[in-house]
Amino acid sequence: MKISLKLIAWAVVLAVLLVALPVGAAAETQHETAAEAVASIKAGWNLGNTLDSNGEWIALYTAGRPSDYETAWGNPVTTRAMLHAVKAAGFNAVRVPVTYAQHLDSGANIDPVWLNRVAEVIGYVLDEGMYCVTNLHHDTGEGELGWLKASAVDLPVTGAKLQKVWGQIAERFKDYDNHLLFESFNEILNTSNEWSNPSAGDLDTVNQLNQLFVDTVRATGGGNAERNLIVNTYAAAVDYSIINAFVLPNDTVQEHLIAEVHCYSPWEFTSEPAWMSPTRWKDTWDSDLEASLDVIFNNLNNRFTKNNIPLIMGEFGCEDKNNESERAKWASYFVTKAAEIGVPCFYWDTSTMRLFNRSTLQFEFPLIAAALATPASEELQITGIDVGNAEFTIQASGGVGALSYSFYILKGGKVYYSSAYSQSSKFSFNLTESGVYQLRGYVQDELGNRVVVSMHNV
Repeated sequence: MKISLKLIAWAVVLAVLLVALPVGAAAETQHETAAEAVASIKAGWNLGNTLDSNGEWIALYTAGRPSDYETAWGNPVTTRAMLHAVKAAGFNAVRVPVTYAQHLDSGANIDPVWLNRVAEVIGYVLDEGMYCVTNLHHDTGEGELGWLKASAVDLPVTGAKLQKVWGQIAERFKDYDNHLLFESFNEILNTSNEWSNPSAGDLDTVNQLNQLFVDTVRATGGGNAERNLIVNTYAAAVDYSIINAFVLPNDTVQEHLIAEVHCYSPWEFTSEPAWMSPTRWKDTWDSDLEASLDVIFNNLNNRFTKNNIPLIMGEFGCEDKNNESERAKWASYFVTKAAEIGVPCFYWDTSTMRLFNRSTLQFEFPLIAAALATPASEELQITGIDVGNAEFTIQASGGVGALSYSFYILKGGKVYYSSAYSQSSKFSFNLTESGVYQLRGYVQDELGNRVVVSMHNV
């Protein structure tokens, strides 16, 4: 059988000598536009349940150091090595959620020790050459520590506090370059903690808070005068009524605002929610689930992309049900549909949705990692395939010790064949349809480092 493999793109690394700058400091260049930044973000990863961890018990039963908060929800202290491994897996953007509620005094002044640790972690991301998004996270939470709500009654007080907190964050980072983006707040709820069907007043309050955020950051000057800023919908929801009530803030500069939503749908596949009958739970990806995502992305396309509003998917994820290959199909379909409307996605990688082991620095589900983060430089287009068996060999160079190969074959977002943890570089598979397919995958060594794929032979 005749098969031709065409490399779609190849990443060329250039060594450039730069004048020494502080970590993340802004070079003398104009900030890229919001659309340019969104287009440059290929795959995003969330450093979740870390700097966003919180709880009254932490202050009561620990020394209250930054590390006590950072590790309170089960993750180890963040290191640059972790971020290096994330980048090596193909991600080029990291969202760093931060909760400030327990690090504010009565005047809403941020504990400088806490802010220093936030800056240190942000520095790890930027030093790896990745984009970094940081926000106010569980300050909008459902618990007693959540002080920022979509409440018109509380707006005079919470709005002033938002301005005070964001003013300090913006001032600290105003000289950082355009790889650092600020996100107004996480999944903001009303005082009843309702995730859907908010009132018109709730929706309007979110728009007003987003406006206060933009005005506050811009007023600090420096790099913040043109920094790309991200604003969320109510609850970061994708509900039709919520996204259509969202209003992009006014700005002193043009083309430097980005909208954000989160999507864990379809819940019957990505989770096992208590509010849903177990008879509806699924662990196999199918066309009905695909159709439910099609509706969501069509709505997002109509509201944002068609109106030239850059958009990111700040969170999405799927629980492990011992179904890696099926979750890889979900991941591939999800990011493919998002890419069709120009939306980069940030995976929520923690707890039951965890892919990356922060202790071993290994991605434990390579098929899903390949689906989410395979760089364009390693994507192949396979043409001239007839129905039947196909064989090919991947050649790679570099690395320490034995190499392992993980990849999948897809067409139109659907996975037709996959392989993980293989010690052999030779693969064969059978396809039942002729057409054009894509090969995505990566090769890693015993230390978990990505290895350069130098040649692909038939």
